Amino acid sequence: MSDSYVSLIESGKRIPTPGVLELLADKLGCSVLYLRHGVTPEQTTTFEEGLREARTALETGAHAQARARYAELVHDSGLTGLPELHRKAELGLAAAMQACGELDEAITLLERIRQREEPLSVDAAMTVIGRLSSCYRQRGDLTSAVAIAEPVVLGSPVSRWDAGIIQLGVELLAAYVERGDLLRAQQFCRQLVAAAERLAAPPALAAAWRAAAVVAAESGQTEQALTAIERAIAAQLGSGAAGASEDRVRSRYAAIALSVAPERGGAWRPVLSRALEELRGLSGAGRETVRCAVDLVRAELAAGAVRQAQEHLAVVDDRLEELPHDVRAERHLLAGQIMAELGRPRDALAELSAAGAWLATAPPTRRIARAWLAIARIREDLDDVKGSAEAYQQALAHAGL
Repeated sequence: MSDSYVSLIESGKRIPTPGVLELLADKLGCSVLYLRHGVTPEQTTTFEEGLREARTALETGAHAQARARYAELVHDSGLTGLPELHRKAELGLAAAMQACGELDEAITLLERIRQREEPLSVDAAMTVIGRLSSCYRQRGDLTSAVAIAEPVVLGSPVSRWDAGIIQLGVELLAAYVERGDLLRAQQFCRQLVAAAERLAAPPALAAAWRAAAVVAAESGQTEQALTAIERAIAAQLGSGAAGASEDRVRSRYAAIALSVAPERGGAWRPVLSRALEELRGLSGAGRETVRCAVDLVRAELAAGAVRQAQEHLAVVDDRLEELPHDVRAERHLLAGQIMAELGRPRDALAELSAAGAWLATAPPTRRIARAWLAIARIREDLDDVKGSAEAYQQALAHAGL
């Protein structure tokens, strides 16, 4: 290779072929990666380890830690030479922002990624669109949530829906449900389940049947919801469920079952108790542990076991500072119900006021409306006429009425 040709490469007047790059790397004693991006293999390994650390923190519920680590990686100038890893860091940062409740910041970042000139891979594009739709939905902007996801899902022939489209369809279905468009949700849900059945991939089946359970529950179809839950559980167990026990897998569906059939809470108590015991013995399962404990409190209350509910609420209290706003509000609401059942009205009203303070900052969604409705009913039982009326008004406002 002549010096003049190397000079042309250095000046940008020639683009070397992969073979030429390998030859140059061998001559210079460096890697092709370094010639392409100015990054050494050691730096790449360090970045990959950082991404793994951040992802682990996010998956185990250490959201603030994950956000800080992802932000550090995104702003590392060395990572800009590795566009694929940089994009993974940005997507991770958006997920961490969403988990921390920073929805506006997450949306801004995701929109910036989506509008860049360089094309995204199909998987990355689906991740961005799905995350955006989810953030808009959580913020209460259901029009944008649907507008982001609907053209991608409905623009593809149903016969060609793959796992990515089905997962995005699940997010779109959640937006339909949240805006109260249950007829559209029911119609689309049938398409989604049929597509998942054709694909026969357990993760897609589990996601589709879980979504079907939510739609049935919101539509007041108790038996259909419970049947869909069992099918989702069967699909998830069929996929191996990442090594989780059957009790742990079943516990993830308790919230839906308890919402549609609270009178059957007694049947969920042993499942949730065993799952909670398993989770408390695991490291890195903080978020799932809290979710399981909250559902167990609900099951105990549904079964009339108030003292046991109070004991299980202590598991949530141990992690209170780590919890997002909606879970904190739920914790105070459950505590208010427990105090009311125990004949401690003053403590109950204090807990309900704390729940209301958190809910007041939440976007107007059906789930938040239901929480306000629960507060209103408990206050009414406690003869708090004014507080009950105000909570009913909040429930109506959050339901869009």
